[in-house]
Amino acid sequence: MADEFFARVIPTPPVKTAADLRGFQYKAVRFDAGAVRPATVDPDSGPAYILHNKPNSGQTCTLVGPGNITKAKAADTILAGQVITFNASQTCVPGSAAFYNSSGAVLVLGTAYSGCNSGSIFSLLVR
Repeated sequence: MADEFFARVIPTPPVKTAADLRGFQYKAVRFDAGAVRPATVDPDSGPAYILHNKPNSGQTCTLVGPGNITKAKAADTILAGQVITFNASQTCVPGSAAFYNSSGAVLVLGTAYSGCNSGSIFSLLVR
């Protein structure tokens, strides 16, 4: 018998992009000042979301936020259960003790629900 899980989708309000984000599907973005932009790694710049679709500039986009499981793009090998953050290319990377110690404050996106190789798509439980 296969394991089953049920996710309750927590919707985000409809928002528009500030730039062409067609190349950012399943990557980290930020919602600020009424528009969605590629995320920065600065934890003081607000919460990050995962972009679920491929919107062009000014189009409505779908953001996946805390409490949801979504697809995410990996920049490195990811193992299920690892705490996930992101890099300057807005792709997901696993956190490590050395990373946290050398970086000061870190914005955590969530926990890997599944694993994958670098450059692949994995399931992320967004926090």
